[in-house]
Amino acid sequence: VINDILDKGVDLDFDSIEVDGVKKSGYQLHKTDSGFMMSVNALKEYLIIEYDAQINDPLLSGKQIRNYADITCSNNSETVTSEVESEVLKPQLEISKMTDKDIYNVNDIINYEIQVNQTVKDAHANDVVITDILDQNLNIDIDGISIEGTEKENYTVEKIDNGIVIRFKQISDKEITIKYQVLLQDNTLAGKEITSKATMTSINNTDIKTAD
Repeated sequence: VINDILDKGVDLDFDSIEVDGVKKSGYQLHKTDSGFMMSVNALKEYLIIEYDAQINDPLLSGKQIRNYADITCSNNSETVTSEVESEVLKPQLEISKMTDKDIYNVNDIINYEIQVNQTVKDAHANDVVITDILDQNLNIDIDGISIEGTEKENYTVEKIDNGIVIRFKQISDKEITIKYQVLLQDNTLAGKEITSKATMTSINNTDIKTAD
């Protein structure tokens, strides 16, 4: 009898289990709450079990996960155990924001550029949300927004009352550049400072990064 136990938050793909060394008629597989159990009629030489599992708990980022297995048999009651530990990478996000000039006139166009990056090699930031808030009375050209460094299927853009929200399914260790324009049409902005603040966070690293 073989028991295989995964940490909480790591889900077994039961259908992916492959067995080598024993014919299919020679064993029975049973899914358990934390893994699986295999009953083997007779083990003569070797047995290899391979399967896939998915890390579904974002709180496991930056932690060690454990996979534990044990085996015993009817004619030798000793339980033999083995376990392996693996590190779950935690992404680190960076964001910066800039304009093409420092001073503008009413009816000018401000060219904004936001650069975002995930800096840990081989890590992935999932469900990334960037919120960019501008002063009121600024007109964003949402149709003119360009995003470079990722596929169009990886993000969505939403206009909110005084800014935009961009959601990425995933960001890896490749820089992404967001560009858009704002038209200064309001005469009451003359002589005033224009503020703009962008924030970024993800489901597997909830630290909020800010750029303004």
